[in-house]
Amino acid sequence: MQFPPLLLACSSVALLSLAISSRTVHYEWTYDDVFAIMKNPVVSGAVGLWKVMELDFWGYQLDGGDGWSHKSWRPLTTLFWRLLNRLSLAWGCKPEYLMHAGGSVAYALSSGAAALASWSLMELADPPEGGAPRPVTAALCGAAFALHPVHSEVVGNVTHGAEIYASLFALAAVSYWGGRRELGWKEASLVGALGLGATLCKETGLMVVPFIGVSEALVARRRGWVEFVGILVVLCGVLAGGRGMLTLESNFSINTESNPLIGKERWSTEWFWGVAEGHLDVIGLMMFPWAKDFCFDRVFEGSGGAAGLEVWIFAMYGSFLGLLGVSYVGRGTGGGKLTLLCLLLFGTFYLPASQVPFSVGFYVAERTLYIPVLGVIVLAGWVWERGVVGAGRIWGGQWGGVALLWGAMVALASLGAMFGDNVQMWENKRTLYEGVLKVNERSFNAMRGLGEYWHFHDTEPDSEKALNYYRLAINSKRPGAEAVLADWAMAGRIGLAILNPSDLDEALREEVGSWLKRSGAGETWHYLQARAAHDYGYYLWWFGGSESAVKTE
Repeated sequence: MQFPPLLLACSSVALLSLAISSRTVHYEWTYDDVFAIMKNPVVSGAVGLWKVMELDFWGYQLDGGDGWSHKSWRPLTTLFWRLLNRLSLAWGCKPEYLMHAGGSVAYALSSGAAALASWSLMELADPPEGGAPRPVTAALCGAAFALHPVHSEVVGNVTHGAEIYASLFALAAVSYWGGRRELGWKEASLVGALGLGATLCKETGLMVVPFIGVSEALVARRRGWVEFVGILVVLCGVLAGGRGMLTLESNFSINTESNPLIGKERWSTEWFWGVAEGHLDVIGLMMFPWAKDFCFDRVFEGSGGAAGLEVWIFAMYGSFLGLLGVSYVGRGTGGGKLTLLCLLLFGTFYLPASQVPFSVGFYVAERTLYIPVLGVIVLAGWVWERGVVGAGRIWGGQWGGVALLWGAMVALASLGAMFGDNVQMWENKRTLYEGVLKVNERSFNAMRGLGEYWHFHDTEPDSEKALNYYRLAINSKRPGAEAVLADWAMAGRIGLAILNPSDLDEALREEVGSWLKRSGAGETWHYLQARAAHDYGYYLWWFGGSESAVKTE
C-alpha cells in the first residue's frame, strides 16, 4: 500500500465525514444560536478581544453582574466564531454559512481522530494477533462515529458544535496516551495541555485528565505510571478548581421547563427513577438508534414526564449488558481490559450531564453523548473483530470475515440514512420545530417556536399560522389530562400582564393572579403554557394593539 493502513483508515473516515456534514453549509441560525452567537458581543466584535475573559458563552458577565449567567465559559470556541464572523464580513458571505462550513471541517477532523483513538484503545488493551484486521476495525469505528445519529445535533447546530472543537483536543490526548510505551512528566504535561485546550472549548474537556489517569491506574499500568498518574491528579485539581472559581459568584438558575427533575428532592424515589429513565434512554440512543425517533432534547420529546419506563429502554439496556458480557469473556485478558476502558470512556465523559453530581439545564440531550458514544462503538468494533478472527479459524478462509464486513457496511448505511434525516431537521427554525412535532405532537415548546417563526418571519410573516400555533401551545394537553387554557381572552391578558404590568388596572391584575393560582402555574406543564400564553398576548398586542388584546373574547 502506498500509505500506512492506519493513515488510510483515518483519512478515509475524515473524507466520509466531510462529505456528509458539508450539506449544512447553507443552514440558518436555530435554537441557542441567538444567544451564543448573534447576541454575543465577543463574537460580533462589539467589545474588545480580551472581554472574552469576563463574559460567559452567551455573552453575560461571568460574575453574575448582569443578574444571570449561563455559567459556561468556552473562550476558544467563542474566539473561533469571532474569527469566522470577521472573515464572513470581509468576504461578504453570511456568517452562519461560514460557521457551518468551519464546523464541517472540524467534524471531519474529529471523526478521523475518533478512528485513531479507537485503534489506540484497542492496541493498549489487546495487541492484535492471528491476522486481526485492526486498521479495518479502526476505520469502521471511525465511520460509525461519523454516521451515528446522536451527532446530528452538533453537526446541524452551530452552538452545539462546541462539542466538536473540544473533542479534537480530547481525542488527541487519548490517542497520544494510548500509544506511549513509557510514561513520565513530559507525557503528563502534554496530556494536561490537551485537556486544558478541550476545557477551553467546552466544560466536558475537564474529564480528559480524569479518564486518562484512572484508565492508566486501573488498566494499563505501564512503566512510570505512578509518576504519570500523580502529576495528572495535581493537574486535574488545578483545572477543576480554576474552572470552578470563574463562575463561583454567578447566578445560574434552572427551571422545570429545561429539566423536569428540578424541584424533586434529590435521592428521593421520584428523582431516582427520573434519573434512571434518562440513563436508560441514553443507552438506547447509543446502542440501537433505529428503535426510537431522535429529538435533540428529550424535554421537547416529552421524556421525564413520569409516564413510566418504556419496554424498549429495558431491551436496549439488556443489549448493552450483553455487549459488555461478550467483550469481557473475549480471549485472554484483552476483552476485560477493553471493556473497562470503554466503560470509563463512556462514564467519565457522560458524568457531568448525568444529573448525579449536580443538576444541569436539560434532562437528556443528545449532544452530551458526542464522546461517550465512542466507548460503545469501540466495544462493538472489538467484538466484530473477534468475530472475523473466529470465523476464519472455524471455517477457514475469509468468507466469514467478508460476510461480517458486509453486515457492518449495511449497519453503517442505515446509520448514515438516519444521520442525514436528523441533520436536515436543523436547516432552519421551521424544519427544527416541525421535526419535533413529528416526534411529539403535544410539544408546546415546538408549537411556541413555530408561532414565533411565522410571527416574526423576515419576508413572509403569516399571522394566521402564528395564531394557530400559539393557540395549540396554550391548549396542549398533558397525557391523560385536560387542557389548562381554553380562554383566549385570559391568555391575552396574562401575556399583557407580563409585558406591560403598569398598563393594567388593579382589578385585571387580580383576575390574572387568581386564574394563575387556580391553574397551578408553578408546575412544569402550567409554567410552559403560561409562557405560551405570554406569546399569545404579545401576538395580540403586536398585530391588534394592546386595547383590542385586552378586550378579545
